[in-house]
Amino acid sequence: MEKATAEKVTAAQSIINSLLLLPNGVLTVSREIDDLVNASCNLGVVETLGDTIKISLMPRGMSLFYNQHTEVKIRQVAELTGATAVFTGRSPAWPYNPNSELLKTAVACYPPIFGKEVKVTAIHAGLECGLFMDKIPNLDVISFGPTIHDLHTPDERLSISSTGKVWELLKATLAQL
Repeated sequence: MEKATAEKVTAAQSIINSLLLLPNGVLTVSREIDDLVNASCNLGVVETLGDTIKISLMPRGMSLFYNQHTEVKIRQVAELTGATAVFTGRSPAWPYNPNSELLKTAVACYPPIFGKEVKVTAIHAGLECGLFMDKIPNLDVISFGPTIHDLHTPDERLSISSTGKVWELLKATLAQL
C-alpha cells in the first residue's frame, strides 16, 4: 500500500472511531425526577473544511457538572483519535429550582386563565434562561410558552390560542410580583 493511501485509510478510520466514540444521546438521567434527562449530547453536522473534518456536537446538562463531564469525554475522544476539541457557543446549565418564588406565583396564576391545574416539569434543554442565569447568578427564572406541535421539524407550528393564554399568564404573574 502506498504511503498516501495508508494515510487516507488511517484518517478515515480516525474519523469513524471518533463518530463511534463521541457521546451521543441520553447520557444520564435524574434519580430524583422521573423521566428527567440530566445530560445528553447529540451529533450535529459533520462537514469537510479543506483537508479537515469538523464534527459538531451539542452537549446539554442540568448543571455545570454534567456539561463539564461531557466535555471531558469529548476531549478524551479527540486525544485518542488525534483530533482537536474546540468548544464554542456553550449552552449554560439551568438547574431546576423547585423552591422558586417566581414558579409558585406563576403556578397560582395558571388555573384561572387555563381552567386547569398546571403541570410543572423540568428539562435539560439549552434555553435562554441558562444564558440569563450565567450572567446574573441566583436569578429566579422559569420558562413557559405556548403549545408547539412537531417541534424542530419542517411541520413545526404554534397554537395561536395558547399564545394568547400565555400572554395572559405573563401579565397576571407580573402583576402578582
